[in-house]
Amino acid sequence: EDIVFLEECLKQEPRTYNSLQLAQKLERDRFIKLSPDRLRRVLKKRG
Repeated sequence: EDIVFLEECLKQEPRTYNSLQLAQKLERDRFIKLSPDRLRRVLKKRG
């Protein structure tokens, strides 16, 4: 799942990301396009 991919990146990588950077990473690495706002809401909902 793509959100799990992002969660793993957040755990493993030493840097921090904002929602725009995460949306860009998701598009670049997984070819999934989500708006930063939508991505933020999805991640917030997952806790």
